[in-house]
Amino acid sequence: MDSDAANVFITLTARALNPDLRIVARASEGASIDKLLRAGADEVVSPYRLTGRRMANLTLAEARTRYAGVAILALKKPGSEVSANPNHEVRLAPGDLIVALGPAEILNRMAD
Repeated sequence: MDSDAANVFITLTARALNPDLRIVARASEGASIDKLLRAGADEVVSPYRLTGRRMANLTLAEARTRYAGVAILALKKPGSEVSANPNHEVRLAPGDLIVALGPAEILNRMAD
């Protein structure tokens, strides 16, 4: 169903009819995810959110491949302290200062 309200109603009804039923619901709006879980869904799928994440991952995969072999040893974000050995999930942004180790040709590309 396209309607999140209808999906909440269906989930409530299905849960009332069969408490042991495994329910996977669909949410169009992010705000509906919690409502569907509270209504009894075991899992909630958001196609728009999944598609957005997939698109972002495709973009990031290209960047990861482009800079493969580079290790960031330290990172300083504007207004913060230097972080040695930053977490691999940290995202670089304009204005960040990094200490990196890797092949010269890749490090030179990062400077462009």
